[in-house]
Amino acid sequence: MDKTFERCAVKASSLPAVPEITRRLADLSQSEDVDLERLTRLISGDPGLAVKLMQAANAPFFARSRRPTTLREAILTLGGDATISLALCFSLSSALEQQRLGAISYLRFWRRSIVTAGAARIIAAHAGYREVETALLAGLLQDIGIFALDHLEPRAYRTLAAQASDHEALYRMERCRFGYDHAEIGAWLLNRWGLPYYLAQTTAVSHATSLPEITAAAATVPAADGDTTVADATLINTTLLAGRLAELWVSEAKEPATLKAIALAHELFGWEQEHLHSIIAEISSSINDLLKLYELRRFTAEDLQAISEQAQEALICRNLSLVQRAVRERERVQQLEAEHAALREEVESDPLTELKNRRYLSDHLENLLSATQEEGEALTLALIDLDHFKGINDRYGHPTGDCVLTHTACKLRDETRKEDLLVRYGGEEFLLAFPRMDGEASLVVLERIRNAIAKQVFTCCPPDGELAVTVSIGFASSRELPEELPLSADLLLRAADHALYHAKTKGRNQVHRARAEEYQRAAKSHGAS
Repeated sequence: MDKTFERCAVKASSLPAVPEITRRLADLSQSEDVDLERLTRLISGDPGLAVKLMQAANAPFFARSRRPTTLREAILTLGGDATISLALCFSLSSALEQQRLGAISYLRFWRRSIVTAGAARIIAAHAGYREVETALLAGLLQDIGIFALDHLEPRAYRTLAAQASDHEALYRMERCRFGYDHAEIGAWLLNRWGLPYYLAQTTAVSHATSLPEITAAAATVPAADGDTTVADATLINTTLLAGRLAELWVSEAKEPATLKAIALAHELFGWEQEHLHSIIAEISSSINDLLKLYELRRFTAEDLQAISEQAQEALICRNLSLVQRAVRERERVQQLEAEHAALREEVESDPLTELKNRRYLSDHLENLLSATQEEGEALTLALIDLDHFKGINDRYGHPTGDCVLTHTACKLRDETRKEDLLVRYGGEEFLLAFPRMDGEASLVVLERIRNAIAKQVFTCCPPDGELAVTVSIGFASSRELPEELPLSADLLLRAADHALYHAKTKGRNQVHRARAEEYQRAAKSHGAS
């Protein structure tokens, strides 16, 4: 599994670690006989966790006959294994909430995870799996790899998340874009955190679509520290179905989600459509209790009624053979969509710096300008050119030049906002588009960028001394265009180019703001073209 991270080994070391109490709970989870007194002392040391467990022991979702009033009674009521599973759920969710990462919506992600967890517990009970809280934990962790991918590849992942039509499409697009997916990364992460092997294995196979895929995915998970407690087949099947069923509550495309769940429930458990509908009804009637426990927004009665009705309609109108045919067709379409998205990403990205390229810019810049104009906001375009870059290539060779370009791209990423558009414009030139930022604010940011690059220490320095790199920057803002000139993205770009030329001729290593004459010159060249 670690081979997955060969291309991002440096970033992987920065993934969040779990709290010490989570590690100690993980150790306890691997003991054959749980020491309840030791477990009580451990949880007592974390008041927040203790409160959550007390709430869980009294929550209707867990349907315990006794209503405990102390932590010790709660642990005795839940049982040692169930307590550990629930404690791991709460401690991990709390830790991850404090370490929100890149582009994804934490609340949306965690809400889906909670629904999956609740569905897994109910499915496990119907399947006769005794350790239902283990199923709850496995469902909760099913998509934990999304956090890791969001941390490792925030810009690329934001693009994928925006393009994916549903959760399964996201999974397929991950494989096309990165060569691995969040299930695989999630299993790696759980191993790294020292959680039980069966949880890593269950996570690895959680998005398989057939029994052969399940077998193949399970085999890819190496045992951590000699732990070889293989995941039970019922637990694996439970989390697989739970992930599909969760789409009914969190996805807009409820009918396709229902059809997939029908086909999978029959394949994995032999359940007929009526049985699945009873499970859906049970999840709907209890899921708000679990969301309340995690302090997440609950579904309205209208939401739950609509989900039940849509699922019932799909169940009545489709026989199993039609369902399976529809699922196969949709999977084929999703595969094609994922391949198309990956190809588009490849065509629109610069392979050296991993930034968007000029082709992407030509397709999106005018739309970006239109969007800011509709909002009544400014758009500023800046061209950033490395000074004397040809001399670096000539003196030190193209590998050093490439290193300078990639380091500069990283610095530009660090110094800009997520909403800013950063493009490798060509050769040693970059373009930055600042939506909703006027000339004054842009000047401050661009001066900061210029200084940051001038002070940067390059790891690709030549052996005969330090490598000094500076940039010249020219920029133009839509708010500063003379009134008589027609606004267009191309005109702004040309004005920024004239401003860059001015910065170069006046000595380099400076920022120049387009003046009226540069806008006029740009308009003339724009008309001539």
